[in-house]
Amino acid sequence: MSTETKNKTFEIVINGTEVEVRERELTFERIVELAELGATGDVEHSVKYSRGPHEATSGLLRPGQSIKVRKGMRFVVKATVRS
Repeated sequence: MSTETKNKTFEIVINGTEVEVRERELTFERIVELAELGATGDVEHSVKYSRGPHEATSGLLRPGQSIKVRKGMRFVVKATVRS
């Protein structure tokens, strides 16, 4: 893999904020971390995405899942308190 490929960044949008990532694939947990919601305690997260890769242009990501990143991909991360 060339140095240029290793250092490539992807601009994605998380909750309306542009974020640059180097990872070619992001996990549910990494996306929640990047969202910086600051939620603590007994919290569950939901992650929706759009403008994704051809095999999955939009959908929901669940804990433990990951998705290939495309430039301009959009994520909406929400936190809810477990009842």
